[in-house]
Amino acid sequence: MATSTTNYGLRKPATTDYVNVQTDLNANFDVIDSTMKDISDDVVRNAADIATNTEDIEQNTQDIETLDSNLTQLFRTIDVNANVTIGSDGYASLASLGPAAPSGYTLFMVTCGGISSITSKDAFTVESDGGYVYGTPNAVISGLLLKYTFIKSAVM
Repeated sequence: MATSTTNYGLRKPATTDYVNVQTDLNANFDVIDSTMKDISDDVVRNAADIATNTEDIEQNTQDIETLDSNLTQLFRTIDVNANVTIGSDGYASLASLGPAAPSGYTLFMVTCGGISSITSKDAFTVESDGGYVYGTPNAVISGLLLKYTFIKSAVM
């Protein structure tokens, strides 16, 4: 007695069965042909999707490069190694120590990167906060690494 395959239901005549070309062979070939066509169509669709996704990735890469270029034009950063004297009130403005703003730019932010040496009668802690350095009045900080960030004036 004939059985069927598990996945596609193809007819498998028993060794004692007579083989009917129409039902045992041609019907099986139709199932195989239809299944192969579906797989082929899926491969073509997937290849088209991959091509579209590749184009999207290339466009996104170009967009990121443009954004990076725009940000580079938007901001200018200048590193300065400065000697800072803390005022009698206990702070020093970092903006006054920095370089002149590049043409068309305004000072946006000053950050403090590190200190190489501190000269003072008393030990103290220095912290950078909003463009100022706080510390012992009249102390001198040598080799303070400052990063001055400027932004295009039209943005501010």
